[in-house]
Amino acid sequence: MDVRADVTPRPSSERASVVSDHPPSRRTTLQVEEGGSPIVAVEQLARRLWRAEARLAESRRTIAESTRQLEGVYGSTSWRVTAPLRRFSDHHAGSARLLRRGAKVAWWTASLQLRRRLRERRVAIVEAERAERATAPASYARWVAQHDTLGASDLVGMAALYDSFDAPPLVSVLMPVFDPPEDALRKAIESVRAQAYVNWELCLADDASSAPHVGTVLHEYAALDPRIRVVRRGHNGGISEASNSALELARGTLVALLDHDDLLRPHSLLLSVLPFLEDSDVGFVYSDADRVDVDGRRISHYFKPDWSPTLLLCQNYLCHLSVIRTDLIRAVGGFRKEFDGSQDWDLALRVTECLPPGGVVHVPHVLYHWRAIAGSVASEGLAAKPYAADAARRAVEEHLVRIGRPGYVLPVGDHQKVRFFVKSPPPRVSIVVPSTGRRDLLSPCIDGLLRRTAYEPLEVVVTVDESGYEDTATRELLSELSSLPRVRVVSYPSRPFNYALTVNEAVAETTSPFVLLLNDDTEVVYDDWLEAMVGYMQEDRVGAVGGQLVYPGGTIYSAGMLLGARGIAEHRYHRRPELLMGYGNRAQIPQDVSAVVGANLLVRRAAFDDVGGLDTSFPVAYNDIDFCLKLRSAGWRILYVPDGVLLHQGSASFETHQLGREAGHESDATRMADRWRDALLDDPAHNPNLALDASHPSRLADPPRVAYPWRRSPARRSVA
Repeated sequence: MDVRADVTPRPSSERASVVSDHPPSRRTTLQVEEGGSPIVAVEQLARRLWRAEARLAESRRTIAESTRQLEGVYGSTSWRVTAPLRRFSDHHAGSARLLRRGAKVAWWTASLQLRRRLRERRVAIVEAERAERATAPASYARWVAQHDTLGASDLVGMAALYDSFDAPPLVSVLMPVFDPPEDALRKAIESVRAQAYVNWELCLADDASSAPHVGTVLHEYAALDPRIRVVRRGHNGGISEASNSALELARGTLVALLDHDDLLRPHSLLLSVLPFLEDSDVGFVYSDADRVDVDGRRISHYFKPDWSPTLLLCQNYLCHLSVIRTDLIRAVGGFRKEFDGSQDWDLALRVTECLPPGGVVHVPHVLYHWRAIAGSVASEGLAAKPYAADAARRAVEEHLVRIGRPGYVLPVGDHQKVRFFVKSPPPRVSIVVPSTGRRDLLSPCIDGLLRRTAYEPLEVVVTVDESGYEDTATRELLSELSSLPRVRVVSYPSRPFNYALTVNEAVAETTSPFVLLLNDDTEVVYDDWLEAMVGYMQEDRVGAVGGQLVYPGGTIYSAGMLLGARGIAEHRYHRRPELLMGYGNRAQIPQDVSAVVGANLLVRRAAFDDVGGLDTSFPVAYNDIDFCLKLRSAGWRILYVPDGVLLHQGSASFETHQLGREAGHESDATRMADRWRDALLDDPAHNPNLALDASHPSRLADPPRVAYPWRRSPARRSVA
């Protein structure tokens, strides 16, 4: 169920009946209004969208028929009899699979392009994000001055922390160099020399720079500090070859990556080494970062979540600062030239493939200043280097091949996302729909599941209180539904409303490997929504996948949950425009999260049984959050997949069960806080430097919920 019903008054457009002569996709996609501003030419755009989606639906049917014909050929007697005559049978079978997948990819791409074109014609909701970015430098500067400016006491604390280490490992800082401005190069080198962690070496690889000052500066510093080592390459080979030349110089146990015009902070290596000393499984450590302008002013931040392998498929969020075990980098073959521009991303994918779940550690402090200059990725994004976007796509595609997860990479703004092909035969999904029997809600919900959902192996289990049969209209509707194929209506005795108990009883009636918990006030928007969610559910240890929910008026209901917001949890980007990209584009790309809303929650049946289902002591609210936290505690991952989007009326069918439960709701919140206190204080999918503001997750925490380790009592540490 939804974590909590939205019982605040809604605009009339959002309270309007879902029943219409047109499919929900028409009404939903157009976003009739945002902030009271009408969209120009709504009806013209609606007609275009309706015709386009009709063409897409016809294409889907053609693809499905072609697929069935191909499978019929491969299952025929003649095909089996002639098998010995086909010298390259494996090749042909592979080609057929590629053909089917190619058709699906073509549809995904066309659908994505259609949605993008339609969105471009709508009101420019990006203005809100631009306004936020315009005020970001000033607010960040104030935050830095108050919370992240180092003083003399900090330098003393850093030195004491370093002195507490037993045999600190040598860190080799790799810096490929090619014609940087002299001032920027000197500052980059000086930032290494200023490290509180003194056991380092700087490995500089000059990639045949043409600027005469480069060689002069490098040899000057090599003579000044014996920890600085320089190699001059005979020809320009690009950043990967230069990085490999620097790697050849490395003698350290750990390697840190630094660009030739960026900056480290005095505590960068100190904090990056700590996780390696505390756990021998750690192989990759990354930190938060920010951008600095040409004058060295810190102008924007990127405060990252903890390890999310799903997010790494969409963006190289690990990036700066990365510190990696040297033996791992060498074991995977170092940097690869064919991925220049995204060589760090390719390396991160190959290294993290070799590590256990706890092998990647996040340090939630800004340890890297990324210089934003004209024409750089830091300044202009991937648009500054189109070849880098192509290399990123290829790096992720190769990663999918290596791990055996067939999928396809699609662009999303400055980033990308992966759509996974569902295995054949596709697994069966049981959709559990607790309902009060309201025709205006339940009828379009079921209609969308049966007629406008492309994923075919599904059944729908509608659960309803026996008292609902007392109403003639409800009784007639349930009778109609019972006669439909793939639909079962299960009634339970009249009793006080308990969503968790109802769900548990309904799931017990199913045998499918996957179960979708779905509110009856939801409607299908795009026919591939369930396929997108099942694709991500196929990965090992993924216990639950949640989709995006949007209001009919064009704003987001939920894009995953933020733990700790308002004490327990709140919907991310609630009431923000549906097309909002969000902080780091994270409103629109798949990622690991701590919890998702129960109104659209796909769960692995094995995981559901593993944790005992939903806790019936939470009859209305918080049962989905409690369930997700139980999954995480049992080692299951939870993903947010925005392509699993549905229209949502805001728990309209359960509003009455929320009213009059103020005391019970408060009691539930208290028990949740007592049970999950530590988890609610530290959401690994968020960042302790960001405020617990679910609607605006990019706002800065004041104060941060994390402190420098040297401000705590240090313990003796040794290399694990």
